[in-house]
Amino acid sequence: MTQKQRGNQHVLEVKHYLSKLIKGERIDLHSSSAATAIYLYKKHSSITSIQSKFDTPNPDQHPDLTLTLHKSQVPYHLFNSKTGDIQPRNLGGKSFLSKYFSDPLLQDKFNSTLDRLYEAFFKSFLRSTNQYMSLKDYRNEVRKQNIKFSSNEKARVARKNILYSLRESTLEMFQELLNSNNQQQVISGLNLLLFQGEPMLVSIEKAPEFPVLEKKYQFDSDANIILFRKGNASIGFTDGNITLYIRFKFESQPHSPIKLTTALFNNESTTNINQELISKFEDIWTQLIHETNEVRLNDPNSIGKVNEALIYHYLLTNQKAVISDENSKEARHLNNLKIYGENLKKDTLGKLKYASKDAVESILLPSIKEEYSEYKISAISLTDDAYRLDIKDNSDIKITLTPKNPNSSEVKLKELCYSLKANAKSNSIPVVKNPGFGTILGANYFRIGETTQVAKELKKLYLEGKLTREEVLESANQYLADSLSKASKASLKLGISTIVGDIPTLHTFYESNYAKLSKIISYGEDLKFIANHPTKINNAIFWNDDKEQLIMRLKFSAGESHGWSSLKLACTYKIQP
Repeated sequence: MTQKQRGNQHVLEVKHYLSKLIKGERIDLHSSSAATAIYLYKKHSSITSIQSKFDTPNPDQHPDLTLTLHKSQVPYHLFNSKTGDIQPRNLGGKSFLSKYFSDPLLQDKFNSTLDRLYEAFFKSFLRSTNQYMSLKDYRNEVRKQNIKFSSNEKARVARKNILYSLRESTLEMFQELLNSNNQQQVISGLNLLLFQGEPMLVSIEKAPEFPVLEKKYQFDSDANIILFRKGNASIGFTDGNITLYIRFKFESQPHSPIKLTTALFNNESTTNINQELISKFEDIWTQLIHETNEVRLNDPNSIGKVNEALIYHYLLTNQKAVISDENSKEARHLNNLKIYGENLKKDTLGKLKYASKDAVESILLPSIKEEYSEYKISAISLTDDAYRLDIKDNSDIKITLTPKNPNSSEVKLKELCYSLKANAKSNSIPVVKNPGFGTILGANYFRIGETTQVAKELKKLYLEGKLTREEVLESANQYLADSLSKASKASLKLGISTIVGDIPTLHTFYESNYAKLSKIISYGEDLKFIANHPTKINNAIFWNDDKEQLIMRLKFSAGESHGWSSLKLACTYKIQP
C-alpha cells in the first residue's frame, strides 16, 4: 500500500469510527484512526454530520474531514505518522507555482527549465539519443529498457544532478520574488501549503496510547522569510518559528515524473544541528590525525576538498546560529573530510587546518562585515559537484545574507558566491578549470568554432601509430592557436570569464599559513592572445597591463598506459601583485 493509499484509508476509518461514536456505539482504542475519532468526539460534543473529502466530486479540493456542529463547520486535515513528522502536501511539479503561488509566468519558466533538464537527464544514461523526438519518446525507451535507479549507476548520478539543478533554479525564482516586493505572494503561497492555518491532526502509531496531536501553522503576513538550501534537493522557508521544506523527488523510477513533497518543522534548532555537525567534524579530524598514513602523497584534489570542508566547518563554529544546508546524517563536507583526508599527510592536514581557520576568521568574515554592514549571515551551503545550470558558476560555497533590519532594506536576500582555492605557497599557480578540447571553442566557452572533427582525426592518426602523444598535443594546440588568434576581444572575454569565473576567490596558502581574498576579475580592452606560449602545448591570454594571465595547457586525461584518452586543457590563472 502506498503512502497516499494509507492516508486515504486513515481518513475513511476516522469517519467510520466517529460515526459510530455519534450514534452512541463504543469503540476500542486499538489504532491511530480510532484514537483520532475519540479525540474529535471528546472535543466536539455537538457534531451533527461528518463529510469526508471523498463525499465530494473533487476530493483534493476539500479538507479530509469537515464536521458540522450546531452553529458552525470545522475542517480537519488528517495525518498518520510513526514519528510525528508530516508532509502537509504533495505537489505537481508542472503546476505548483501557478496553483499555490498564483504565478503562471513563473510556472512557465519553471516548466521550460524542467523540460530542458529532463532531456539532459535522459541523454546522460541512454546509449543513443538521436532518434528521440520528445520527452515521451525518452520515457518510453527508459521503460522499454527497464532502467531502474537501483541497478543503473549513471541513472542514479543523473537523478542527483537533475534534482540539484532543479532545486537551484527554483531557489533563484523565489529569491527574485522576495527581492521584488512580492513577499506577500510568497507568504500567501506558503500558507496555502499549510492549509491557511486550518487544524491538522497528527495521530502517532504508538500503541497502546496512540497519541493525537493538533497543530495549526501559519506565517504572519509581515513575517521576515529566510530562504535556504537543505541537502541536495530541498528548499527551506523559515520565519524563525516555522520551517517548511519543499523537496524534489522522482515518483519512482527514471521514467516517472518529478514530484514535490513538503515537510514541516516547528522551532527547529539550527544551533543544535550545527553543534552536532561541529562535534562530528572534530571526531573525524581526531581520527584522521591518529591514523593518517605518512606514505601517502598530497593529492591536489584532496587538498582542495579538505580545504572546502575546513572553510565550511569554521563558518559554522563562528556563526553557530546560521542555517546549514547539511543534513547531520549524511553531511557532504563530513564525507569529503573522511574520504579525502586519508590521502593527506598529517603535517599537511595540520597546516591546512590553521590556514583555513585564518582564511575564515581573518579574511572572509571581516570582508563580509565591512562590505555588507547592514546584513547578517543567515545561511551557508556548499556548491555540489553535480550538473550546474550555469557553466560559469565556479562557486564552491554560497553565503546567504538577510538585512539586520528587514524594514529598512528593499533587498530581502543577498547571496554571495565564493570560489575556494588551496595551494602550498602564495606563488603557486592554481588550476581553475579543466575544459575538454572538444568543447573549448564551442557555445560554452569562446563561441568561435568546433573541435570535434579535429579530435576524431587526431585520435585516428594516433591509433594508427602515425602520431606520438607529444605530436597529438602539439597539433591540437596549434589548431586552438590558429582559431583563437582570429577571435574578437568579445569572444576572448567570454571564454576567460567562463574559465576563470566572475566571483571572488578565497585563497588558502597552507605552507605559509596565509590567506587572501581576490575580488571579482575585470577584463579590460587590452586583452592579448599569445600562441604556443610558454611551450608548444600551451596558449596564453594576458590582460590588465599583463598583470593577469590565463595559460591553457593541452594534456591527455589519462596516462600513456591507458592508450588514447580524451584531450583536456589544464587552465591556470595568475595575477601579479
